[in-house]
Amino acid sequence: MKIIKKLLSRKFILTLISAVFSVVFAFSGVGGDVGAVCSVIAAFSAPIVYVVTEGKIDEKALSMISESADKVSEILKSE
Repeated sequence: MKIIKKLLSRKFILTLISAVFSVVFAFSGVGGDVGAVCSVIAAFSAPIVYVVTEGKIDEKALSMISESADKVSEILKSE
């Protein structure tokens, strides 16, 4: 369920659209060799940036959960 929610997120959809249009632009021949190289770079960088960003968001959420669990553990030990 959580994976489906991420696949339907605006960030993922925009990343996918960006990568697809970059590949289409690379094969269109517009811009010559420079345009093709820039399009390929954009096609690979969009998903990489998405994965890194989602990883940092998940890391932050996990650290918040871990801190909360530590606090609960300390409270239970003190009682």
